[in-house]
Amino acid sequence: MKRQHWEMKEEILDALESFPHNLSQITKRLETNRETAERHLEELESYGKVRESTEWVNGNKKTVWRLNK
Repeated sequence: MKRQHWEMKEEILDALESFPHNLSQITKRLETNRETAERHLEELESYGKVRESTEWVNGNKKTVWRLNK
């Protein structure tokens, strides 16, 4: 069954509630392609619900998505 756009956005927000995710993790969680995940993240970012940030993880610079609180 195909999920609705709002269901995917809710799933992203639920995932980010626990901890930051990178784009690859979000794509896997949604079981969708990169473009769809990026589109939903950008829309959520435009609403001020999420933000993209760059962090150091195990000595490597990573781009992750965080929930705005």
